[in-house]
Amino acid sequence: MIQEAFVLAGGASRRMGQPKALMTLGGKTFLERILESLGETIPRVFIVGSPPDPQRWKKWEIVPDILEGEGVLAGIHAGLSACKTHWAFVAACDVPAIDKRLPKLLWDEATGREGCVMPYAQGFPQPTMALYRAKEGVRIPTYLERTAETNLGRKLHGFLDRVGIQMVDEKFFVNRGIPRWSFSNCNDLRDYEQLCKEWKEAHADTTD
Repeated sequence: MIQEAFVLAGGASRRMGQPKALMTLGGKTFLERILESLGETIPRVFIVGSPPDPQRWKKWEIVPDILEGEGVLAGIHAGLSACKTHWAFVAACDVPAIDKRLPKLLWDEATGREGCVMPYAQGFPQPTMALYRAKEGVRIPTYLERTAETNLGRKLHGFLDRVGIQMVDEKFFVNRGIPRWSFSNCNDLRDYEQLCKEWKEAHADTTD
């Protein structure tokens, strides 16, 4: 069973134009919602990076980034470096509707042969809502030294190809009651508006 989760909260949020961690969904900030949701099923949940308004997160332990300027890969490295167990769940603050059942379902499906187990949802791999073998973190600095790639997204997927990925299709989760919209990434305002619409529809009062 997964004992530790790391939520990446230090992104620049350039496309969104404001800190994603402090945006709201259903009356709670993105970061607050993710921390609380994962905290219902995982005993130890940490923030990774430098979240905005740090005093607001006093009750949570913050793990600082070790690598500078490497985006999501830096956050994964910091989380896995701090991990005290063999596996960890990694999320990011731009997936605020993440379902608390997701880590266990991924764990139950894990074969143990690959270094990462992630959903394939909404037409894409989802590396910021995935399980990672903790020991894979030590490989990241060496990979970054050797790669000639400069694009952060391609760097991330290049590394994941090396550790091996076990993909779990979204149908597996939808068939177990996890809504497809819970895999939504809020990269810009259009994504945010769409998620808010789907959230509102899913939580509409049906007693009228």
